[in-house]
Amino acid sequence: MAKSSETRNLAADSWAWPDEHWQAIVNKVRAGRSLKPKQWPGGAKVAVAFSFDSDHESSTLRWGESSPGRLSQGEYGSRVAVPRITNLLDRHSIRASFSDYASFITGQTLSVNGAP
Repeated sequence: MAKSSETRNLAADSWAWPDEHWQAIVNKVRAGRSLKPKQWPGGAKVAVAFSFDSDHESSTLRWGESSPGRLSQGEYGSRVAVPRITNLLDRHSIRASFSDYASFITGQTLSVNGAP
C-alpha cells in the first residue's frame, strides 16, 4: 500500500507531531486501566517481571535447520544459561513461574538435553 505524501511528511517529522496525533496512535495499543495497586503487598515499592526466551534448539529445528553454529546457540541456553538463571533465583529466594508454552518448550528441551 502506497503512503500518501501527507503520511510520508508526518513520518519524516514525527518529532513535531501534535500531541493528539501521537496519542491517537499510542491509544490503539493501550492495555486498559492501570492495574497498579494503591499499596503493594508486604510494603514493597515495586513489582518486577523477568522473561527469558527459552527456545533453545527448538527455534533452529522448527525451520528444519541443522547448522552446528545455530544449534550450539540453543544448546548454550540449555547447558549454561538455564542453570545460571535457576541458581540465581534460588540464591535470592525469588519465586518464579513459567507459562504453558514455556513448559512445552522446556519439556522438549529437557527431552533433548536432560535436567540442568
